[in-house]
Amino acid sequence: MKLKFYKFYSVLVLLFLLSNSIFIKPDRDVLFYDETNYLEAGNQKFAFVDSAIYQLHYKILSNFIKDPIDRYFINYQFLVFLFGVCFLFVARSKKELILIVTFLILLFSSRFLSDLWPFITLLSSIWLVFLYTSFRSNYDFLSIVFCFLLVYTRVEFLYVYYLLFFLILYKSWGDKEKKKLLLFKIFLYSFGFIVIFTHNPSDGTRSYNAFCQHYAFSQFVRKLYVEDPWTTCDLLLAKDFGNAKDLLDLWMLNPKHLGLHLFHNLDLFLKKIQELFLVPPFVSFGLILLFIFFETKDFIRICFQRNKRKIATHLLLYVLLSISLITILFIFPREHYILHFLVSIVLLLIQQRNFNRILRSLQSNPIWLYSIVAVFLVVLLSFYLQKAKIIRSEALRNPCSNVFTIQVLRNLELKKYHILAFDGSVCAYLPNTSCKQFHISDKNISFDEFLEQNKINVLILSEHWDRDQKYIKDVEYQFFISHPYKTKTTGDQFELNQFSLCSNRKILLKKETKY
Repeated sequence: MKLKFYKFYSVLVLLFLLSNSIFIKPDRDVLFYDETNYLEAGNQKFAFVDSAIYQLHYKILSNFIKDPIDRYFINYQFLVFLFGVCFLFVARSKKELILIVTFLILLFSSRFLSDLWPFITLLSSIWLVFLYTSFRSNYDFLSIVFCFLLVYTRVEFLYVYYLLFFLILYKSWGDKEKKKLLLFKIFLYSFGFIVIFTHNPSDGTRSYNAFCQHYAFSQFVRKLYVEDPWTTCDLLLAKDFGNAKDLLDLWMLNPKHLGLHLFHNLDLFLKKIQELFLVPPFVSFGLILLFIFFETKDFIRICFQRNKRKIATHLLLYVLLSISLITILFIFPREHYILHFLVSIVLLLIQQRNFNRILRSLQSNPIWLYSIVAVFLVVLLSFYLQKAKIIRSEALRNPCSNVFTIQVLRNLELKKYHILAFDGSVCAYLPNTSCKQFHISDKNISFDEFLEQNKINVLILSEHWDRDQKYIKDVEYQFFISHPYKTKTTGDQFELNQFSLCSNRKILLKKETKY
C-alpha cells in the first residue's frame, strides 16, 4: 500500500492517542507565569522581540477564541496535534514512518507531554521539523523562512540562522542551477538578517533570568538552598559566581559549582528519559554513547563520499542538537527543553544508515527479530510492573485515597478489626489478622445497639452515612456525631486517628481497643 495511506492512518492513530493522553493529567490548571505572559502579550501590538511569533500566534487565535481560558487550553491541543501531524509527514519511507510513529506513541502515551509547559516549545519544535524538511528537500527559501520563525519563537536558536547562510552556500556552490537562485536566496536571507540585527531577540534578560532561576531551583531540589528560587536567585548567583556576565565567566569564577550543576542536570535528564522510554538511566546513557558512535561513523562515511547535501543536513541537525543539549545541561532538564533534543535525535535517526540496515537485517532474519522483541518485551514488562509501585506511592500522597485508608488501618496493628463502613471489602487488604466488616446498610437496629452487638472497634465515616435514611433518622447516630464520637446509651468513646487527614473520610478507633 502507498506511503500516503500509512501516513493518514497514522494520523488517525495519533488522534486516538491524543484523545486519551491529553487527559493523563486531569488536574491541569491555568498557570499564571510564562504561558499566561505569552497569552497576554498576544493582546498587544506586534513587535520583533523575543517569542514574537508565539505572541502573534496567540493574537491570531484571539480572533477565533474569545475566552482566554479556552484559548489557553485549545492552543495546547492544537499545537500538540499539529506537532504530531507535521512529524508524521516527514517520513519518506515506511521504515522512517515506523520510527516516527514509535516515537510519537511513546511521547503521547506518557506524562511527558502532559507535564510539558510552557507550550511555546511545541511551536518551536514544529518550526524545527519544517526547517529540517525544507532543508533536506532543497527548498532553501522555505528553510530561511522557517529558521527566521524559529529564532523569533525561541531565541536560543539565533546562531542557527547565522550558520544557515553558510550551509546553503556550501550546498549550492558548484551547482549551476542552484547558483541561478543563489542571489535571490541571499536577498531573502539578508532581509531576515537585517530584521534580526535591528531587532535582536536576544536583547533583554530572559536568558540570564532562566539560568538564574533554574540554577537556584536545582540547588533547592538538592536541599542546598532554602529560599524561594524564583524570586531570590540573583542573591544565590552573586554569592556563587560574583559578577558573572556569561557562561565563560560562570566557569572561570566557580568551576566547581557550575560542574556540580551540570552533573546534577545530566542525572535528572537521564531520569526524565527513563520516564519516557521506560529504560533505566545507565541504559539511556549507553544508548546515547551508541548513538554517538554510529552517528560519527555515518558522518565520516558521507564526508568521504563528498555528499554536500547530506553533510549540510547533518551539520544543521548537529547544531540544533548541541543547542538543545547545552540548554538542558546549563539551565535545567525541563520537558520543553528535552523535546527539542528528542526531535533532533529522531530526525538524525531517520537518516541513520545503520538504522535502515538493522531494519533490513531483522526482516531477513526472523530469529533475531523474535529475540530482540522478546528482550524488549521482558524489559518493558518489568518496568510496566514497577509502575504499580509508582501508582501506590502516588496514591499514598492523597489522604482521601483508598490506599491511604488501608495503610492507616494497617498501621493500627489491631488484633481484631470489626469495621463499620460504606466501602466494600476493606478486610481483603488486611491479611494475617482477624477482620470482619459490616456495611452501613446492614444496620437494622439502633446505632448504639448495632455497635455493641457486633463489637465494632473501627468506624470509617464518609459522606454516604449522612445520605442514608437509616442514619439520618437514628437519634443515637445524631448524638454520636454531635458529641465528638461518643455513643448515647453505652458511653463508648471513639477517637479520630491522627493520620486520618481526609475531611470526607474519617477513621475512628474505639478508645478501649487494645493494640
